[in-house]
Amino acid sequence: MRSLAQRFRPFASVKAKVAEPNRVRFGLTRDAWRGASRFEIVEKYIGGRPFRLSEIDDQLWLQLLTEAKTCLDPKKQHRGRIGQIVTLAKTGEKVFWWDEARPQKGISPHLHISTVVEAEPSWSEEKINAAMNRAIGLLKPVHDWVVR
Repeated sequence: MRSLAQRFRPFASVKAKVAEPNRVRFGLTRDAWRGASRFEIVEKYIGGRPFRLSEIDDQLWLQLLTEAKTCLDPKKQHRGRIGQIVTLAKTGEKVFWWDEARPQKGISPHLHISTVVEAEPSWSEEKINAAMNRAIGLLKPVHDWVVR
């Protein structure tokens, strides 16, 4: 299996294609699963917080990917959930979030990419659709980069 560094795609290539990289939010989260439910945990954000696309350089991107990889099971070639010690947001209790007997419980990383759709409630459907299309157009280069 190739190392993370060998599979790494430079982040600058996507930033150059986005018209307004400061408007695109880009984040990785650590989710604590139990069945179909996710529990709120203090360690939710990989890298400590979500970022704007304009803030991310190759070094930070590699750091985020490396931290996200710790949420995946090395015994399964990093293709499955793993147990980790996390802090439950409601109680502040630190727990090891895993159960061998219940593999649907565990930690996994998720990529989130978003932007704000600039629209007003009083706008016509046509004007709202145009605002949605602008937002989709802004996100399309990032989507294409991720799925490539």
